[in-house]
Amino acid sequence: MRPYGGRRAFWDRRTVPAGIVLAVVVGLLLWLLATRGGSPHVASPHTTPTSSVVKHRASAKPKQVKHTVSSASGCHVATGSQAVPQYTPQGITWQLYQTVALPYSKTAGPVVVNGGVARCYAHDPLGALLAASQISARYLVAPDWKQVLRLQVMPGKGREAYAKLRAQYGNTGGNQGGSYNQLAGFKFVTYSPAIAVIEMASKNGQGALQAGPVTVVWSGGDWKLQLQPDGSSSPQQLPISSLVGFAAWGGV
Repeated sequence: MRPYGGRRAFWDRRTVPAGIVLAVVVGLLLWLLATRGGSPHVASPHTTPTSSVVKHRASAKPKQVKHTVSSASGCHVATGSQAVPQYTPQGITWQLYQTVALPYSKTAGPVVVNGGVARCYAHDPLGALLAASQISARYLVAPDWKQVLRLQVMPGKGREAYAKLRAQYGNTGGNQGGSYNQLAGFKFVTYSPAIAVIEMASKNGQGALQAGPVTVVWSGGDWKLQLQPDGSSSPQQLPISSLVGFAAWGGV
């Protein structure tokens, strides 16, 4: 997602075509971080829609569950199936954080939540999906966004670019309902134990959809978000007409 720049941020409540010039960078980030207008309805937290998991192909048999412990991260999370989910996972609950509905799993994470930082995910595809969903929202909306960057975003040009521009604006929380898009669907582009690319779909308050790929990397014993050089979490966000081809993934 782009927190600013040529294409609207993944959590931006308005969906627009790709290719808008970079001249709107500062104005868009200011709007994204500071908008409080209106009083859109905010749904209460609730469990994920009752979609059942369809069995994976026989070739993608779950591996035996084991526990992994990372001295670097302090995480102790069960590693589950390495089969990439193609349908809505079971056992997911949703809670609002800064008006954005985010997914949680008792077995796949986040196991540790401290302020804006939600960490410790399973070293498997479901853990990667949860991390991509959580971190790509929290680095934008968390009042303690610097902690999110430090602990959950890979170092590099992207992190530096975002920190430099974000530091110009404040955010103490209490975001207005409807300020950000809500998650709507996912599909895996690629997965390995080292890196996962997941196309995330979102919708705004009027139901308009957009989608773009988000990358998470296994580093220091946990999944971390890999930002683009301009500080966005996705190289592009394009409007989509429906969720055909995506698994349902949303809490509101």
